[in-house]
Amino acid sequence: IDYPEVHQGVRGGGGVGAGGNVRIPGMDRGVNIVFDDASVIVKARVRECLEKDPSERTDDDIEQLLVQYINFSLIVKDRVRECLEKDPSERTDDDIEQLLDFTQHLKAFTNMTLAVRKALCGVMVFAVVEKAGTIVMNDGEELDSWSVVINGCVEVELSDGRSQMLQVGDSFGILPTMEKLYHEGVMRTRCDDCQFVCITQTDYYRIQHQVRELLTKPT
Repeated sequence: IDYPEVHQGVRGGGGVGAGGNVRIPGMDRGVNIVFDDASVIVKARVRECLEKDPSERTDDDIEQLLVQYINFSLIVKDRVRECLEKDPSERTDDDIEQLLDFTQHLKAFTNMTLAVRKALCGVMVFAVVEKAGTIVMNDGEELDSWSVVINGCVEVELSDGRSQMLQVGDSFGILPTMEKLYHEGVMRTRCDDCQFVCITQTDYYRIQHQVRELLTKPT
């Protein structure tokens, strides 16, 4: 994966693999301001419906709960994205907490210790491929990162004709080693707006081994 260059304190202007595009961070900052105010309204509407006795809830109440649940999900996603679009060096403790909460629900992170996840949240980079059918990685391309799909899905077409689908929460890329590894198959996006978090091979190896050494170190 080709990492975007650092631009004005945030990651932007580059791409994911061959032909990918990373959106310029900050282009939708105005939405964040609206969502911050809207979150109070969302919570109030949900509370109003939930405080009713279940037998007294109308179809409108149920629909309102569903709508507000979707709205609240969008608010959470927007805040997570804002944290990811920051340069890792500029992330605050609150940003890391947001990302910790987000990653705990992704399959790729479920078997990791809290210490490992926290360290990875501090260095991960956000990348977006906007169009379906874009090649993310070519067969035989040298791997330089460990990546997780956080929106959309990608398909890997292998040389023997088989294919593998990677969806939200699935990971791909290097192992916790500094040896050279290579991608097998051609990876393409299957839908628009595929999003990834990526950790460089150096950071992934360092974090995995440092934490492992601390856990096994005699007290």
